[in-house]
Amino acid sequence: MAEPAALAIERDPALVRLHATWRKLAGLTIMALLSGFLLLQEAWEPDPAMRWTALAVLASGYQLGFLQRNLAKNRRPEGGPRLSNLGAGTAVTALRGLLLAGVGGFLFSARPPGGLAWVPTVLFTTAELLDYLDGYLARKTRHLTQLGEAFDLELDNLGMLIGSGLAVWYGSLPAPFLSIGLAGYLFRFGRWARQRAGRPVRELPPSRSRRPIAGLTMGFLSAGLWPIVRPPATTLAGIFFLAPLLTSFGRDWLVVSGRFDPNGPAYRRARSWARSALLNWIPIPVRAILVLEVAASLPGRVERIAVEVAVFRAAGFPFDAGTVRLLLLIEAVAALLIGLGIAGRTAAFLLVFPLGFTILAGGMQASDAVLLSADLAVVVLGTGAFSIWEPEVRLLMARTAGPTG
Repeated sequence: MAEPAALAIERDPALVRLHATWRKLAGLTIMALLSGFLLLQEAWEPDPAMRWTALAVLASGYQLGFLQRNLAKNRRPEGGPRLSNLGAGTAVTALRGLLLAGVGGFLFSARPPGGLAWVPTVLFTTAELLDYLDGYLARKTRHLTQLGEAFDLELDNLGMLIGSGLAVWYGSLPAPFLSIGLAGYLFRFGRWARQRAGRPVRELPPSRSRRPIAGLTMGFLSAGLWPIVRPPATTLAGIFFLAPLLTSFGRDWLVVSGRFDPNGPAYRRARSWARSALLNWIPIPVRAILVLEVAASLPGRVERIAVEVAVFRAAGFPFDAGTVRLLLLIEAVAALLIGLGIAGRTAAFLLVFPLGFTILAGGMQASDAVLLSADLAVVVLGTGAFSIWEPEVRLLMARTAGPTG
């Protein structure tokens, strides 16, 4: 007969300490949300502030409930005795969850006015950066746990749901992009349904691409929450992040449902071929297209700096000639770095800014669509073969180095 949960806690000093820590964490969460309500009530309006509080409490309650139910998993991945403290990594993961709950609170309200409109973006971006820090801290302090891994993955799914939901609610993305946030939950439901039906469910093998794809998608959602972005540029950008995410989930579903054998020679050959094509060879013509497009457009734009200043000012950007020259310089340097394969993903990210301002001010022309598509392809795929230096690969792979907290 299973031991009652209360009795199990009483007999395990580690669980006693973990539940005491959980209660402190819950108290701090309540204080943070109350402070958020009071600040928003002053800076915004009472009704949306109340709505924000209700939704943030709901999201935080879901996270705290998940954490409490899984405290018994606070063991190292290889097993062993239960650890009596959550560790720095899981503490940072909990902070990430609180920030995501704050972002979720802005759902179903009009975008806040003025500088307050940037608050969801700042909260979501900070949460995304903490997703790298929690794993680093867990590895640095040698406090990797099953609980930390489970909690981290749970917040990955919740973050995608909140981020995509708010981007769609604000009109930055069309409704089909809700699939970004729903994919993880639908995947889990599918596994549960197969188990309930008595059908076989295979375990997912380790993957070097699963977490980097999720990280890039979260980065895109962060940009999608900027108050100044809007379709069609965001829709085009979204395709470059939605496609690999759904492909990754589709592949994983074929594996867990038994349709693919990840250890079979045919699957290994196909995966090796696809990986080589996507990460080594396809980026080469993409780089060439990007460099040629920038080289063809920059001379004419340099001659028309005064015209560009007028266009930007008409669109509401207080730019002068110096600002426009700086944007053109960023564009030229980024294209050169991408062409040479030097920190290509970073350069492609920087190139988004001058491209974005140009599209926001004058609308997206055919040449802008080509250049933006090539640039986003580099963000996702990298610069491929014959690259001089790709430091971003190490950063992206860091998210796959093991569980957090």
